[in-house]
This record gives sequence, structure tokens and C-alpha cells, in this order.
Amino acid sequence: MAHEQQELKRSVISTVSHQLKTPLTSLRMSIYLLLDEKIGPLNPGQLDLVMSMRDDGDRLADIMSDLLDLNRVSGRNNLQLEPRRPADLIRAAEERFRAKCLDREIRLETQVAPDVPDVLVAVNRIDYVFDNLIGNALRFTPAGGSITVSAVRREDAVEFTVRDTGCGMPPEVQAHLFEQFYRAPGQEPNSGVGLGLSIAKEIVTALGGSIRVESAEGQGSSFIFSIPVTGAKENQEKNSAQWV
Repeated sequence: MAHEQQELKRSVISTVSHQLKTPLTSLRMSIYLLLDEKIGPLNPGQLDLVMSMRDDGDRLADIMSDLLDLNRVSGRNNLQLEPRRPADLIRAAEERFRAKCLDREIRLETQVAPDVPDVLVAVNRIDYVFDNLIGNALRFTPAGGSITVSAVRREDAVEFTVRDTGCGMPPEVQAHLFEQFYRAPGQEPNSGVGLGLSIAKEIVTALGGSIRVESAEGQGSSFIFSIPVTGAKENQEKNSAQWV
């Protein structure tokens, strides 16, 4: 029954999100046409209203995208898994954020231990995890700070860490970070609806790993997630069978 309810929930979310996608896309296109003044100039008051409409439209689009991502990550069986070198995953993430970090005057550094083995991942999904964690670090790290993305081996898993020198957070905030729709106090209204970290957790869990945060106010934050190395799950099952 629980499985059927979960499937029904996923179906409803998917249907509603796709039904909203077309009219929202049309509205956003109209708004951008107004801002381009293709059909006539806007006075200052009208411009402010249309820009507010644009921001709200973009935020709705982001919410729908997050809902669909959360809906898609429902289990390991729905992921297309393939082996990847941790160094390649981190290098790709660094390239996606290099320009943004330069603009913000934040150093982006990478550290990959030489003995780190391949991990079995869904590339487009693990990219989301890196992008969410690095994006959050960028948002809360002031100019002159740094973000470090690293990977080390921990037994049958690779442990990835995204560490920043930002403002950090108290324990009461850390306790709720991975909950759906949780937004830490003091965040800007356009910073999202609190789904990013819960989606990241769903992805990591679906890949057989785990995620946690270590932080202290004024001392930055470290988001640490582990992914099993290629063949680890199969070896565990084989060893278990030998003991039966």
C-alpha cells in the first residue's frame, strides 16, 4: 500500500508539473518580450512591475524544476549508472563554477587523493549534487574566501567534501537542512524554496551513499557525501552469500 501511495504521489506531481509547464513558459516569454520593449516602451512604474513578474516567473520555473527532479529520484532502479573517475567529476564541477567564483573573488580549489577508485553514478544526477553544494557554498562565502572540493577513499566508498570559509551555521539549522522545503533563517526570498539539499540527499541515498554536514558559526561549512566504489555493492552481496 505504501508503495502504491508513493507511486500515486509521483504521478500526481509529474502530471501537475507538466500541465503547468506550457502556460508558465508562455507567460515568461510574454514578460521577456515586454522587457525587451518589442511592443512599446515601458514607463518606470511599469518596468518595476514587469521585472517583479519576471523574477516571480523565474522562481516558479525553478520550483517546478526542483519538484520534477525530486520526483524523478525515487530509487536506484530509475538511475542510469556508469563508472566515473572522481577526479573527472570534480574537474567538470570546477569548470562549471570557475567563472562565477572569479566574479565573486572566491578561490575554487580541488584536491583528489591519488588512490581514489572509480564510483558508480548517474552522471547527470551526481552533477546536480555538486552544483547544489558548490552553489550554496558560493552564496554564503564572502569575497576573499575559498571553496574546496575534495575526494578521498574510505574503505568501500569515496568520500567527497565541499568545504567553504563562509559564515557557517548553528546546530539548530543543521538539524533541518535536508528536510524538504526547509529554508534557513535570513535567506533572501529568491534563494529557492528549500528543495535543493533534500534532492541532493535523495540522489546520494539512491546511489547507495550518505550525506552529512559539519559546520560552526563563523567557521564555514563542510558538506560530506559518500558514494560506493565500483563493484563494492556486488562484493558485499557475494561475501554475504558465502556466509549463508
